[in-house]
Amino acid sequence: MQKTQLFLILCFLFSGCITSKAQNKWVRTDLSALTYKDQIVIVDLKTKRAMSNDKGSSDSPAAVEVTISADSTQLTGDIPDRIKWNVYHTAKSAKEYIFCPNGTNKKWLYRTNKNSLVVGSSGSNVFTFYTEPSYVGLSNGDVLLAVNMKTNNWSVYEKSSYYTGTILAYFKLITSTTTSLKVADSDKTFLQGQTGETVRELQRS
Repeated sequence: MQKTQLFLILCFLFSGCITSKAQNKWVRTDLSALTYKDQIVIVDLKTKRAMSNDKGSSDSPAAVEVTISADSTQLTGDIPDRIKWNVYHTAKSAKEYIFCPNGTNKKWLYRTNKNSLVVGSSGSNVFTFYTEPSYVGLSNGDVLLAVNMKTNNWSVYEKSSYYTGTILAYFKLITSTTTSLKVADSDKTFLQGQTGETVRELQRS
């Protein structure tokens, strides 16, 4: 019998309060492992800034401060919609990507002919995974994506001190649901998955 089925049977046999709670985690994930269904946040680990998606074609994406765990594997705190993206692999290569604001494929991140970085429905929108000793991130033609802390935005640069030390990371939304049983006339609460412990404790009650 599966643990979930046993937990539900226990909930039926022993009166109590059942609660479910969704937990969202933003977990660092390899770019190559992401799919178009994933919600992601694009972060420069050097500056601890995420890329915004809400500036449109009139301005470069803002560099939005985020909180990163000490081991750089998760984002913590509130994650606003304005920094959530989807990523699409191109048919040409597994290392080429198109980035769209979360929930749409009608506009995307692109490089203009003036080497600006904006969001809209035209321009050079294919980015390639790129790495060198002083940079890990994305290229678009002969320029690299990075944060400019002087202007507090993201853009693309040719050889420039702005991207030295840049490490781009991609944090994927992972949602899990925790179900718990609060036993009536008891101070005990059990989480789904603790079925063996639940049976023993209830037998002693």
